Amino acid sequence: AAWFQQHTGVGLPTRFEDLSDQASNELLGVLKGGAAGATQVLKGAWSAASVLLDAILVPILTYFALADLPRAKNVAKSVTPAAWRPVLAYYVPLVEVTLGKLVRGQLLVAVIMAVLYSVGLSIAGVPLFLAIAVISGASYFVPFASGIVCFVLSAAFCLIELGGGAWPHVIGAGVVAAIVMSLEAYVLTPRIVGEQAGLSPLAAIVAVILGAAAAGLLGALFALPVGAVIALILREHSRRGAPLASENPSSEAPA
Repeated sequence: AAWFQQHTGVGLPTRFEDLSDQASNELLGVLKGGAAGATQVLKGAWSAASVLLDAILVPILTYFALADLPRAKNVAKSVTPAAWRPVLAYYVPLVEVTLGKLVRGQLLVAVIMAVLYSVGLSIAGVPLFLAIAVISGASYFVPFASGIVCFVLSAAFCLIELGGGAWPHVIGAGVVAAIVMSLEAYVLTPRIVGEQAGLSPLAAIVAVILGAAAAGLLGALFALPVGAVIALILREHSRRGAPLASENPSSEAPA
């Protein structure tokens, strides 16, 4: 032990008790470090798998939901109380038209954002700017994701392709992402999507803010559709000038 310490500078235990304590502590330290690392790896793998599973399930569930929509309408109609069927028969087609306009407005905003990203990233000198712009524009359908996707992809490809001289281009990509996201939040979505959904620009902004505050990402995702349906019902209710329950003639009280 003395020779080993003299030549290596590392002290070795010379008693069995010291050896046992030191070995136990070292073993516990190794196990704790390994367990912590394994836990972090498993958490990261689970998060990535969850995101991938959600991304796969969304188009599949959307397809089957649209395919079974007529059947679902018939089932919903059969379980709806008879007093409410005339009301639903009046409002359901209007809701479908409104939501169709909302989706078309979102598609238009996504295309506009892709064009803006393409122009801005090309000026910033980002490699593969067209592909990044298309992916970032499509990411508009996930609230608050478009700018993040644009910046992350741009930074990654700049660092891979340009190496040490990538930072000016990365900064330019960040500026482009911030400008396009600001235009989307304060101009494109309120003006285009909000008007298609029958909401004023202020109402569209407030709906997204309240939805995000109430239910996070899902709240922001469904804020405009829910707000459009509510605005439609209130608008039609005001135009017709009668309470919903009295829209069914059989529910009116006798004179």
